[in-house]
Amino acid sequence: MSLLFPAHCILCGQTISEQARGLCKACRAQIETEMQTLTCYPPEYVSDLVCAAQYRGSYRAALLHIKYAHEPYRLYPIAELMAQAWDWHQMPLPDVITCVPMHGWHKFRRGFNQSEEFAKYLSEMWGVPYVPMLQRKLCSHKQARLSAAQRQENAARSFVRRKDVGELTGQHILLVDDIVTTGATVSHCAQLLREKKPEKIWVLAAAKA
Repeated sequence: MSLLFPAHCILCGQTISEQARGLCKACRAQIETEMQTLTCYPPEYVSDLVCAAQYRGSYRAALLHIKYAHEPYRLYPIAELMAQAWDWHQMPLPDVITCVPMHGWHKFRRGFNQSEEFAKYLSEMWGVPYVPMLQRKLCSHKQARLSAAQRQENAARSFVRRKDVGELTGQHILLVDDIVTTGATVSHCAQLLREKKPEKIWVLAAAKA
């Protein structure tokens, strides 16, 4: 358990017990309040969008530390917040979980894809299979540095559906991402998956920017 939940709050650094599951009482209360008031509008091709919290303050810092300071111990507490947000919105469990992929070169340099790790943790928590369905074909510009129009163009040329994706007709697919801003990335990924005729494509993200 100590490998999953650190002895310090992942948001403020306060010393906590393992039973606190990575967050002190104050930070957990703040995130839970935000979770219950945060409204997210699904982009095109997405049936529903749920985000755990706003991408700001210490929560934003924690996500940046995961990505750029190689601090994966923050992943599991945030994955639990994502699962909590899903429950709060009374969303049913999906049939299968997948994620927004990272280009192989970026994944090699970082050592992991945070969206993939979130998806795998959710898969483990819920007992729902995780299946990679998408591939990032271009080592393209980072979305955070682009305008809304540039994000759309970048997303449209960056992803393809994997050739080994099986039958999805009538299934409920959960697409996991770390941060949703304009929704361009998840929209294009969902568009690719729509070609396999699933019943619904839901998106669950750690943060809404």
